[in-house]
Amino acid sequence: ASDVILFSAAIPNQTGQNHINEQWPSYWQQKFLTHEYYPFDILRAKFWNNKNIEWWYKQNILIYAKQEFSEILGQSTPEVLPLIHPELFQLTLDQKLSLQSQVQSLELTIQDRLTKPKFLPALKTLVKSIFK
Repeated sequence: ASDVILFSAAIPNQTGQNHINEQWPSYWQQKFLTHEYYPFDILRAKFWNNKNIEWWYKQNILIYAKQEFSEILGQSTPEVLPLIHPELFQLTLDQKLSLQSQVQSLELTIQDRLTKPKFLPALKTLVKSIFK
């Protein structure tokens, strides 16, 4: 319904809520091009380091417009780059480290429980109840 569209879509495995069709920017670029809307990647560089804007907007926000708007928006972008914002990268890294820490803690707990004598009587009772 418009000749200029402000567009944002989650990339694959981005995290977040209610993402139904996570795709790389090239996917959306092709969809828009079939309707003669061209990408103008003029906002991400302006917002990239702005602490007042959420990382998912800084990473994903693009303008798609009819070619005649290039007079106002400048040259359209031939290929929209699939950028990952450092804040998402850090979030993913933090989650991975947290998960590794939880796994290590669980491994230590299991090892501790298996080697403690108080665990063996309970295990013995469990095994007996299974084979009765």
